[in-house]
Formats: sequence, C-alpha cells, structure tokens
Amino acid sequence: MRDFSEDDVRRLAKLAQLSLSDDECQTFAKQLERILGFAKRIQSVNTSDLLATPHALSTINTEPLRDDKPQQGLNREEALLQAPENGERLFKVPKVIP
Repeated sequence: MRDFSEDDVRRLAKLAQLSLSDDECQTFAKQLERILGFAKRIQSVNTSDLLATPHALSTINTEPLRDDKPQQGLNREEALLQAPENGERLFKVPKVIP
C-alpha cells in the first residue's frame, strides 16, 4: 500500500491553490512516496547509544560562543528611523493577506 497517493497530491494542491496536471500529480506522488520512504529509513536508525547534542556541529572544534549578556537595544525611534516606511510609532509593511 502506498503512503502517498495521487489523491493526496490533488488534495494538497487544492489547499495550496495550485493547478496540477494528471502527469504532475503522478510525478509528485512518486517523489513524495520516495521522500517518505527515506524518512522511514532514517527513523529506523538506532541512535540509542549516541549522545544528544544541542547542535549538529557541537562535536566539532569550533570557536566558543560568546556569553549571552543583556545589552542595550534600539529604542523605538531609532528603529523606526531605519525602517523603509513607517507611520505613527509603527512599521509599515506590505499587505500579505488579500
């Protein structure tokens, strides 16, 4: 049994407001099936005897991180002066949701 069908692709395409041809649905279903198969293979790897690390690179000799010390940030006026567009104490941003 397949984990990812063409109907699943059509459902996702509809949610994403995409128009896909039947060939594209078939292609994406195969690709997503392979991706899910790879994820399952990764999940089956035994990691019980590995040490947990806070970062993927934490076992490599890297420069130590600086101490996290509080410091003064920008005040509102300074921040607004650097904004491309602002209005009464607010940042103006492009409309995202129609």
